[in-house]
Amino acid sequence: MASEQSMSCLMSYMSRPRLITLGQSIDTAPDDLLPLIIHAVSNSESHGEGYGCLLNALNGYLQKDKFQQLSIINGHVEELLSIFLDTFKGEDSFMGPLRLKLNHSLADISALAAYPKYYPLRCSVTGTLISWLSSEKDDLKICGCIILGNVARDDEVCKSMLHDFKVHLPLISTLQREDSKATVLHCSLGFLKNLAIAGDNRECLGEAGVIKAVSRLWAIDTLPHAQLMAASLTRQTILTSVTNITRLLEPISSDSDSPASRRTYLSLLLALFSKTDSSPIKTEIGRTIAAICRTLMRLKENSELPPGTEELVTRLFDLHKDVARPIGIMITQTEWPIVQSEGWFALALIASHPAGSQAVIDCLESMCVIQSLCDTIHTPISRPEPGEPAKDKTDRLKKTKDRENALFLLHGLMRNNAASELPESLRDMFEDLLREAGHEPPK
Repeated sequence: MASEQSMSCLMSYMSRPRLITLGQSIDTAPDDLLPLIIHAVSNSESHGEGYGCLLNALNGYLQKDKFQQLSIINGHVEELLSIFLDTFKGEDSFMGPLRLKLNHSLADISALAAYPKYYPLRCSVTGTLISWLSSEKDDLKICGCIILGNVARDDEVCKSMLHDFKVHLPLISTLQREDSKATVLHCSLGFLKNLAIAGDNRECLGEAGVIKAVSRLWAIDTLPHAQLMAASLTRQTILTSVTNITRLLEPISSDSDSPASRRTYLSLLLALFSKTDSSPIKTEIGRTIAAICRTLMRLKENSELPPGTEELVTRLFDLHKDVARPIGIMITQTEWPIVQSEGWFALALIASHPAGSQAVIDCLESMCVIQSLCDTIHTPISRPEPGEPAKDKTDRLKKTKDRENALFLLHGLMRNNAASELPESLRDMFEDLLREAGHEPPK
């Protein structure tokens, strides 16, 4: 506990403009100055201008790595959270910017490697942050999401957060609320995506209703960033999960007389694809479709299929005639070569299924993929050379794999479509492409 004399000295020392404005002054400040500042802020009886000056000074010190580390090692984080909470007692127009700076400092502190060692999951600080996820105050929710999201660095921690602490429940509740603001949605979606990376958590998130919750966000055109993160969370949730893919393919309405009974949550995602101008959103939806196909259709190679898998594949293509269109975007974009290859593989998988081949033809004709198909098959591929640079090898292997998948796609389309079902112009083109590649077209 600092004496009144030391507090007086501190106030005099802190009031010098050079301390707050000159980084070198903060860098050379003694270590024991930090607890004095924290004590002064915590014990301030008012929340006016003087309090604001102290808090502004504290924020200045907490921007420095030295004092961030000391905050962890000396156990000051709980006090900093109390200060953060106290800022709500002042005028928000004045305290809001200061609170935002403190939030940034707390985010930086929690991202440091030392943080989990001093503040494990089972501690009072974590308990406070978890309680903030259910707060009516947006800034508390945001702070809780950011710090806990930084702590969620490995599978075991993420699993414990869901199974032991149930942190996903208030997060999903936030997504369901129509009055949730963009920043709160952004932080909640980001935290949930971190949690979904741990494989076992996907089933738990699906069971808690995350797919239905994010589907509401796909329709909010005024929040394109939330739409992107919601699409990304959807992809992360359905990865390798037949159960969650089933949830995505569930009808919007259980009323068989309603037109919505023929529309699924995937239908809503495809509707977002059709109306958005955002390439990242379109690509993310394409990757979601690709992940569905990899999970449902590659399972055919295994002897044991989850019950109802084939019915899911049929439902996928029967209810979503335009399901392959997002994959076309993956192929025609040139920014991410690995996504392009992912698209060729997925489109070849879809073409191998009789119902899916019709969706592929729709994609080729609607998404300007035919030219990409011709280019991929015609592109010359260099031979391996001794001492070949790694970049050249990667490029060569990509072109080879893409070409193989494009040819596999053509074989699937020719096998699964009778001469009368495939437009003559396409059939002639496909046969020519196969022959040029040294393949005999299927009869």
